[in-house]
Amino acid sequence: DLGRREDALGAAEEAVALYRDLAAARPEAFTPNLAASLNTLANHLSALGRREEALAAAEEAVALYRDLVAARPEAFTPDLAGSLNNLANHLSDLGRREDALGAAEEAVALYRDLAAARPEAFTPDLAISLNNLAGFLSGLGRREDALEAAEEAVALRRDLAAARPEAFTPDLAMSLNNLAGFLSDLGRREAALEAAEEAVALRRDLAAARPEAFTPDLAASLNNLARFLSDLGRREAALGAAEEAVVLYRDLVGARPEAFTPNLAGSLNNLAKVLSALGRREAALGAAEEAVVLYRDLVGARPEAFTPNLAMSISVLSDMHRDLGDHARCRAACLEAAALLAPFMARHPDAHGGLFGQILKDYAAACAALGEEPDMGRLAPLLAEVGVTPVATGGRDPAAVEAALDQRLGALDMPVALPIMAPGFDWTHPDRGAALELLARLDLAAGDTPFTETHQVTGLRIARLPCCAGLVLADIAIASDPPAAATLLIGPAGVVGLYGTAQPLQALNTAGLIDMGDAEKAAAYLRLYCAAVGGDDGPFRIVDGIGDLALIDDTPETDRTRLSELIEPLQIAQDGDTWSGSGTACYGTTLFRVSFRLDRNGRVEMLDDTPLAADLSLHPVRYEGMFRFLNRADSKPEQDKS
Repeated sequence: DLGRREDALGAAEEAVALYRDLAAARPEAFTPNLAASLNTLANHLSALGRREEALAAAEEAVALYRDLVAARPEAFTPDLAGSLNNLANHLSDLGRREDALGAAEEAVALYRDLAAARPEAFTPDLAISLNNLAGFLSGLGRREDALEAAEEAVALRRDLAAARPEAFTPDLAMSLNNLAGFLSDLGRREAALEAAEEAVALRRDLAAARPEAFTPDLAASLNNLARFLSDLGRREAALGAAEEAVVLYRDLVGARPEAFTPNLAGSLNNLAKVLSALGRREAALGAAEEAVVLYRDLVGARPEAFTPNLAMSISVLSDMHRDLGDHARCRAACLEAAALLAPFMARHPDAHGGLFGQILKDYAAACAALGEEPDMGRLAPLLAEVGVTPVATGGRDPAAVEAALDQRLGALDMPVALPIMAPGFDWTHPDRGAALELLARLDLAAGDTPFTETHQVTGLRIARLPCCAGLVLADIAIASDPPAAATLLIGPAGVVGLYGTAQPLQALNTAGLIDMGDAEKAAAYLRLYCAAVGGDDGPFRIVDGIGDLALIDDTPETDRTRLSELIEPLQIAQDGDTWSGSGTACYGTTLFRVSFRLDRNGRVEMLDDTPLAADLSLHPVRYEGMFRFLNRADSKPEQDKS
């Protein structure tokens, strides 16, 4: 609590070492103490940014408690439930959101049973666990479920606070603070503001009675209140709340700088956004610059813990430069922020992907405002770190590479002899010059083993995707028996092979190269994702009509008519900042009615897949990585849609 985190870690490590020795000698007596000390160690490791080690300690604690529960459930089930809550937090810190949700759900289930048997003892723990569960559900886009859990937590804590206000009013205020966020996520802004105002009122009273204990909570609630006021257009009121939060944190930092400097820096970023929304852009820039200075000092002492925060703060600073029309400084700030975040992004893409992608989008916008192309020399190592193979010349002249390809390759206008990889796009055959330019980029990205030297390219068709500005979806025919094709995304920044897994598309989204800003773009991304990500029988190809099925030529007309009546075209609808989709897809030789959820980070969840028709007579295609092979030599290709 005093901010002496290294000292706290040293004490926690010593406690674990002592309890290990004791538990080795007398396991029945000291294993519970070892498990508890591991949970404490995990929290101190996490506070210092050592998240992988924190997770390992938390996992060991859970494993120990599981063994203890197996022997004595009445004694140790509460400890297991608490340890699962702790584990969920550490999993979430590393971006492992589904695993975090699983741990949190198990904790809630355990506490429900405990609270049913002994409500006075365990209802407070159930409320805590529901608060955690709500956060993990929200992080996975399950916002209605998150709101339901948060509302239950508030209801439980209202009852507890009514019975014992001194003990449980702080918890009620915390739950209201969280509830406000979940209401806002669902667009219920007036209700969100009401919850936030109640949280602030409760914490004002608490801080008046015990300032040292509750002033930090009041400051945090004021920051949230500022956001909700701003969302409703009450910007002057938002500014008052944000300024008060900064004043409170300044006082706290004066007394305990190690503990509260991170909070002051975050609060200054919040203040900068509110000032900018009011048109006070010079003042906004000053607040953002101060936040960056504070985070730089924090990074100097604890880089692993605070570098992502510094990257976020520099991103806010870039926005302030942009709002002042200083696109050169905005661009420079974006590059610095991306460089700081890239190593963390490479290790934990789920945790940092959203921010990294936004920074690169802001960088591209700044370049466009300056009338300049992105600096690929600066971007290439950042893109490579997150999984996008950059187009790197290595001293080679791209024009010379194209000329050499022109001499070496034969005609490139022959049809690709396989069914189209992704229906629903406008596939065309590029002219020779455009084809050579794309293949040169592919060879430059391949480095010492150019693609066109290891594979004999015989044809090329392309589709331009509304969701991927500057990237072309290329289907490249390869001379082989049976006929084959490779599918890649090619652009000025780099090349991404589509290997049947979600990772390449997540890398694109992380790199800021995916745009799902409207229904057309979201639909295009969903088509691409379903065509690129598959199982043993290939991808789930979204089909809008009978022509998308790649039926063999002798399919009876009655079958074609029956299938046509089953197919429903893809429909996309927006739900907050997520998208839902429904339509028809083909997997293997089976036609399905499908529905999806698509979140802002590019994750796709299939909600339903109901079989409609099986054993379809389709061209037999085999998938191996980014290559597709036509298994039967006499099969005829699906016609290009151009």
